[in-house]
Amino acid sequence: MTLTLLSAMDFKDQVRKLSERVARRKDNIQTTKEGLEGFFIVRSFLRPKISAHRITFRDTLSCFVIFLDDNNRRPVAGFILTARPKSI
Repeated sequence: MTLTLLSAMDFKDQVRKLSERVARRKDNIQTTKEGLEGFFIVRSFLRPKISAHRITFRDTLSCFVIFLDDNNRRPVAGFILTARPKSI
């Protein structure tokens, strides 16, 4: 397989894993399509310098935050998706 095909397969597998992780939650937090799109955009920006598995997210009732190494002291970006207008 070519590198492009492997990357596409890896991407689909990661989307499936994220969807399963979100579905298992038992709280009222609903991860939106906008939040996941923002996550993938930020991850694509960081990907040339940082391995994709090091970039994670946490979704709360008030915001969607992207972290490095799943460490809350290393935030990369945050999205406030509940406010109008939405902000970064």
